[in-house]
Amino acid sequence: NIPVFSVDSKREGCYSLVMDNTAGFEQIVRHVVEEHGCRRVNMIAGYRGNHFSEERIEVYKKVLKENQIPFEEERLGYGDFWDRPTREVVKQFLESDLPFPEAIVCANDSMALTAISVLNERGMEVPEDVIVTGYDGTKDGEYFFPSLTSSVPQYEETINWILKEIAKVSEQGKIEPCDMPIQV
Repeated sequence: NIPVFSVDSKREGCYSLVMDNTAGFEQIVRHVVEEHGCRRVNMIAGYRGNHFSEERIEVYKKVLKENQIPFEEERLGYGDFWDRPTREVVKQFLESDLPFPEAIVCANDSMALTAISVLNERGMEVPEDVIVTGYDGTKDGEYFFPSLTSSVPQYEETINWILKEIAKVSEQGKIEPCDMPIQV
């Protein structure tokens, strides 16, 4: 009689918090392309084959296509959601024969902050020389200079939902698992 909450996957007998990891990322890519008018947009994805990373790549390709921007494989790199691989990806972007990107969209904040650091080390300014965005809404990105444009998951809403469901179990004495779709 203990409620179990499953995050990012649906499990029988559990309260499932099913994450929508595409809506917030799509807003960011659209903002860069449609509001800032960027036509050369690179992406730093997570791990090759990772579900979350692949979802974000598909969103990136979709937004490019909808804005008549051809997808160029060389503008996509895999930073594995971490620092060291991201450093290598940014170095590849810097050494590429392609015109330098106007923006780099990253599949998480950690990679975006690393990308900004590498660009700064090379004498480039963000966002003056290149726009860099993240995804996750981390405090590190908020306190970074310049502050990072990112998508912030609805943590407070999620926590309130969990507390509400726990209170219902306490009051009623029975578990009634249900799903909470979460827009990130």
